[in-house]
Amino acid sequence: MRTIQKQGRGDFSLQQAHAPPPHPPEQAQTRWRSFKDKHALQDRLLAEQYALCCYTELRADQEQLGYHIEHIENKAQNPGRTFDYSNLAASA
Repeated sequence: MRTIQKQGRGDFSLQQAHAPPPHPPEQAQTRWRSFKDKHALQDRLLAEQYALCCYTELRADQEQLGYHIEHIENKAQNPGRTFDYSNLAASA
């Protein structure tokens, strides 16, 4: 499996959404649903992943699949990492 080299801590909107980190899982879900810059975030994640899915290493766009922003540690178990850039990856 290929290592993902994270570049920075995300853009300004992600850092703003992370301050302060959500605490209960319900707050993490609500704030993530209302986060407006998911498309730009996904583009940034895909750029550093060479457009490969973090799990399968397939190019989802070449397989007629879509991409999704994956939380490595999920929002319910660790709501404080919902907007932590190092906890996010793009998956097919």
